[in-house]
Amino acid sequence: MSSKLRAQRGIKAVIFDADGVLQTYGDFPEYAEKKYGWDAKNYFDTLHSLFHDSRDYDRTLTGKGDAVSVLRGILPSFGWNHSAALFLREWVSRNIVVRQRMVESVARIRKCSIRCYMATNQERHRARHMMRMAAYKDAFDAMFFSCDLGTKKPAERYFRKVVHAIALDPENILFFDDHEGNISAARRIGMHAELYTDYRTYCGHVKKYIPSLVRSSKR
Repeated sequence: MSSKLRAQRGIKAVIFDADGVLQTYGDFPEYAEKKYGWDAKNYFDTLHSLFHDSRDYDRTLTGKGDAVSVLRGILPSFGWNHSAALFLREWVSRNIVVRQRMVESVARIRKCSIRCYMATNQERHRARHMMRMAAYKDAFDAMFFSCDLGTKKPAERYFRKVVHAIALDPENILFFDDHEGNISAARRIGMHAELYTDYRTYCGHVKKYIPSLVRSSKR
């Protein structure tokens, strides 16, 4: 029996990445330029420094250190003349746009008695904001953040911790992410995993793995 056929008979939970799957990015660069006179190029240079050059920021994703302190040491180099706390507050609140179709899809899957979870790499400030967002309130059975788990994707330890918390066998779990490395790691521990590229392709994967969803939508 093929792995996909086994999955059709046994998917009991679906796990979704956040950035690039459930949500995309908002208008913070334009907003910051208009309100604070901060050139958008400086914003993107700041992000590059954070995500590619700063080991300290990378540590915040596993709950070590604080993003405000990290930003305090970076932002002056890129022309931000206000507090790091203000930057983080504005960045977190202005730069998340929920993909409503994905949230609606989560709701449909849960109606088929299949549990749904979010699993994402986030530092504490952004994680707490996401937990309070109206679009995500009661949308998931649980939300897993790297800063709380003490490890981050694509580490297999991250996925094992999530699977342990869910208390299901990996073969009963379907995972969506927009990074190949995370997909490969999930598959290595026995989960079913598919790369998210666009909504249409995602829907095709869901139909293959969860045929009961197709049947319920025709009623």
